[in-house]
Amino acid sequence: YRLCYPSNPNWQVNVRFLLEAFFSNRSRSTEIRLQALKTITDVYEMIESMEEHQVDEDCLYKFVSGILADLAEERDVTVLQDIISYAVSLADTADPSLFEYIVNQLHHSISSDQLHLPLAPAGSRIGLLGSVAYPIGVEGQAAPATSANVVTRGFVQIFMRSMEAP
Repeated sequence: YRLCYPSNPNWQVNVRFLLEAFFSNRSRSTEIRLQALKTITDVYEMIESMEEHQVDEDCLYKFVSGILADLAEERDVTVLQDIISYAVSLADTADPSLFEYIVNQLHHSISSDQLHLPLAPAGSRIGLLGSVAYPIGVEGQAAPATSANVVTRGFVQIFMRSMEAP
């Protein structure tokens, strides 16, 4: 953990290693990937609170892009939920270019997820964005947790938070 903080001379290399070897490596377990994400987001929050002159301008953007870069390929819904939750919280305070990057990554993820959806089974109804909502006759059940559903909820949360902002 300490090796990823700016007090370590190789902290950026260590964070990049953590991203590549543990977070972005989908052969790792969900728990390990979530712990790597938590470590990275904790470091991000600490760096964000530092004076601007102590961190180069691209540093925060590099953190976010490291987390969101492969969002469209993420199929582990548990990991995706944490990524989207983090993206939603970042969008609240992001500068315009970072906000645009976050929204573009979410949009790209939904577009990509549509390519991976199976054909709708007979007797089902197509829901929001073309995903299978639920079989006809089972109206009281929630839609299955697909990547597109998770990201769509994130979009809605970003929209709602931006409407609440002064």
